[in-house]
Amino acid sequence: MHDWLSTGAFIPTSSGADLGLSSFSIDQLLSCWASDTTRLLVAAHDTLLAIAAVKDRPKSTAWILIKAYYAAFYYAHVA
Repeated sequence: MHDWLSTGAFIPTSSGADLGLSSFSIDQLLSCWASDTTRLLVAAHDTLLAIAAVKDRPKSTAWILIKAYYAAFYYAHVA
């Protein structure tokens, strides 16, 4: 039991006065994390491509700044 608890491969759950521990797979956790990371990286990349599409339009500076903010937001959540 001590070895299992020291790995941290469990999720604490509670229901009323009951406390429980459920196990999970590290591979499953990494798969979910990789999926979220990929989604955010694709969103950031697409946002940067959208900036390139509008950069030559007059009066587009505000829109470029908004797009750059969102690209930075997506990249920051990957780190």
